[in-house]
Amino acid sequence: MTEIRVKLFDRLKIRDTNAKYPAMLLDLRDAEYWGFEVDNSHDQNATVSLIGGSVGVPGSAGNVGADVTVNSATVEPIATDIWLPFLGLKVAFATAPTSGEITITGFVKRKR
Repeated sequence: MTEIRVKLFDRLKIRDTNAKYPAMLLDLRDAEYWGFEVDNSHDQNATVSLIGGSVGVPGSAGNVGADVTVNSATVEPIATDIWLPFLGLKVAFATAPTSGEITITGFVKRKR
């Protein structure tokens, strides 16, 4: 199997409460396993939501799973058995952070 790691957010400093969409979605069309790792060093808890769809355009992806709270200054894995051709995570904060950043890495293990 081949493992692919993709940065959906790379050290993004968020200072508002608007939802942020990733630059890309994970391509799961020939995936066997997939998941995400969220590294939230902001001073506020982040709400991450699983999004996905049949095309790889983040803006056209819809909510497909429950929201998960990632506490400030923590790293959390996000695993799911939900499958769509393309999946990703969007991020929002209830209270605007004043410091820190967020990195979200998606990983895919492809079938041989």
